Amino acid sequence: MSEDVQVVCPECEDLNLDEFIFESETIEQLGFISSEEKTDAEEWAGNGLCLNLKCIEQWCERRNIDSRFKMGVPLISTPKHDNIVEAKYETVYKCEECNIGEYTYNSHNLNHECDNAFCGSVRFDLEQTTTSGGVLGDQGYEFRSFYKKALGERSEVVDPPYLFNKAPNPFLQNQKVVNIKLEKEEFHTSQKRNLSWFECLHHHLKPLEDLKGTRFQKIVLSVYMDKTLELQHIEPLWMYAQRAKLGGELKSAFTIFENNPELFSELIENKKHVLQPDEGTIQCVYGLIKSLLPWPSDRIKDETIIMEASNVLKKLSSKGFIEQMNKFNLIVPTYSFNGQIQIPIGLIECICIINAVENHSGIDKFGIDVKNAIFPNRSKREHWKGIMTSKGQQFVDVVLPKLVSNYLLRE
Repeated sequence: MSEDVQVVCPECEDLNLDEFIFESETIEQLGFISSEEKTDAEEWAGNGLCLNLKCIEQWCERRNIDSRFKMGVPLISTPKHDNIVEAKYETVYKCEECNIGEYTYNSHNLNHECDNAFCGSVRFDLEQTTTSGGVLGDQGYEFRSFYKKALGERSEVVDPPYLFNKAPNPFLQNQKVVNIKLEKEEFHTSQKRNLSWFECLHHHLKPLEDLKGTRFQKIVLSVYMDKTLELQHIEPLWMYAQRAKLGGELKSAFTIFENNPELFSELIENKKHVLQPDEGTIQCVYGLIKSLLPWPSDRIKDETIIMEASNVLKKLSSKGFIEQMNKFNLIVPTYSFNGQIQIPIGLIECICIINAVENHSGIDKFGIDVKNAIFPNRSKREHWKGIMTSKGQQFVDVVLPKLVSNYLLRE
């Protein structure tokens, strides 16, 4: 293989490098083909395999394959990244000993030294700064390590829409190394950005650090606020809670915001308009709903459902239905963005999708199945019941069935 090419896992790149295997015999024993002759892309693993269980699960999910029958993820070849940056340190402190030189950071001795050869003053109490945009110093990596430890292996909390990654502190790994490979990843959304989950959320987590609550709760809060308002990755809060396997952490996370309403006030003020339902938000919610239950893709064409759901949205708007809904408070105060919203985020999109599926899937009562998957009714502890007011629950139990049957959308 060319020196300009490297092999990586399509799910984690090289984050689980210790679980990569390259031996042909082992690859064949795990049910893959290791020969140079490429066959089915899902069977050929001539570059090697990643055996990380999370990678296998995600790789199979993207291909609608049962992960129980796959023992690895075929590695892929990719050009080596040249995004290497040397950490150059700024001179920002005037030497008070000689009044001539300036202090610069010495990464070998972990101190600041006066650059006046005739002075030699050394200080250990000055803050480290860099000109390498995005490169963190020891303090920044320590802060990040706290939150990466708090998140642990719970990738579903951030992915989607962010990339779940675990990057070490190169400063602590080798204090003599000043070449730092920048993380260059993409979101799992239509918006392509070269940022990991921590890089996206850092500016939210920083002001939360000293507030009451766990770091995991602060991650949960920051994720939902940022992905909703910044990325327009619209997901009903109860679906997020279910997907991320959140228990009481959800309420505790939003209680932080409820007790400190100034935290996201500017973000809400500037971005509240993105909460208006449109074809883009319908498409986002539709993709998330498909993962809730077995989806008959042979009978349901995504483009058709999204188009029809958009037509339902127009009908709801023209008939004044959304305006009527806004007269009622359907979400409990804790989750209302400090009183800024009354209709739960993503609810309108769910209504449109349920109608579109029921009336165009060709499967009897499939819209009701979708509705029950979105609003499960197995116990009184389901997330949506704790997020919606009694009026909101009444809406789901009484009004939605009529909407599914097209009762309110008849011409």
